[in-house]
Amino acid sequence: MLGNRSTIISTELDAKVIKLKPSVSKTYSIEAILRSSYFLIISNSCEEYEFLMDFFLMNEENALEELNKIFYSSIIFLTTITETTLSECTDIICLLLSASLFKRFNAILYNRSFNHLKNYLDIIIEKSWCRLCVVVNLYIESIRSNDIPCGISYDQCHIITQQTSGLLSALYGLISDFEPSKLALLFTQLVQEWSSFVSIEASVFDDRNMQLVFEIVNYNMVLNMINVQPHIPLIFKELRIEHIHEESIPICNEIVNGFRKKYKNMIYQICHDHLFQFFGDMIALIKNPKPKLQDGAHKALTISINFTSTWKNSLMVISTDLKKLFIKNYLDQELIEACFSIFIELYKEYSLLISNYYPEVMKQLNEKGKVVDIQNILIEMKKYR
Repeated sequence: MLGNRSTIISTELDAKVIKLKPSVSKTYSIEAILRSSYFLIISNSCEEYEFLMDFFLMNEENALEELNKIFYSSIIFLTTITETTLSECTDIICLLLSASLFKRFNAILYNRSFNHLKNYLDIIIEKSWCRLCVVVNLYIESIRSNDIPCGISYDQCHIITQQTSGLLSALYGLISDFEPSKLALLFTQLVQEWSSFVSIEASVFDDRNMQLVFEIVNYNMVLNMINVQPHIPLIFKELRIEHIHEESIPICNEIVNGFRKKYKNMIYQICHDHLFQFFGDMIALIKNPKPKLQDGAHKALTISINFTSTWKNSLMVISTDLKKLFIKNYLDQELIEACFSIFIELYKEYSLLISNYYPEVMKQLNEKGKVVDIQNILIEMKKYR
């Protein structure tokens, strides 16, 4: 996750230049030093260019030629140091912020129609991007080659997920700083590899319920981290650019939406499994009503009467079971809500089915006072929320 480190490319993009003093033992991150160094040389270049044009009345070509003489050595020196520093860096967040930083400086200069430093920045962008790809691929390889530990718990988030969720969140926040063929692709690769890893880890458990709980807990962690990480716009003085490469956003959103859909399917599956234990006959009748069979009406009546006498206790047991499965992860309420929502929809569908296909059964139920009002179900559900 980017956290406070993202201020380097947002609110502190044009902050004061860092002045290193031997007497002060303060340490700075690599991205902070790079921001300071490149901001200084870009600011000075722009000011010098304007000075040459305004004071000496130089044309654009002569001004750029003179500017190159003044700053060439400094730029080459800084570029060399940057390349060396990044080539030794293994911090993915640092490399990501650095690449984003250079992309943003490039966008600012393009907006100001000052492209003198573009070639130098392009070189650094490519170097930082290549290094980022190398380190991310090494991380992906470490996930792929990870040995399955014997002592993992089905109801706890895996350490790999905790690490990966932070990285995915960071990539998501800066996805639009890069072309679709770059960060969006890297984001996709990491999601796919992590998703495969979680599926393999879940297979350690023999019980299907435990497998689903493990997957839900891990997916929830990643989705929560992505949800709290907004895309970070480029803000520089009067300039505001929401997305440098807006075409990357739909690709990223499609990936996240697919991820979210998979998570919801897991929740639906575990809720459906719990409901089926108690309301299996009712669910089976909904899926295959068979209104023309002679025993259809009798079966519908039996199911309805049984439902009337057992639904309250069934909801209590389901709620208790889900709490036991998810209480450690604070997901119990989310699962209970989802389960109750599915149950309400099933009951509505069942009531409609009885009214349409078995009107004689509905008549008997009404006469015996065996029809359960949906409002009573909703009131009962409040006890477990």
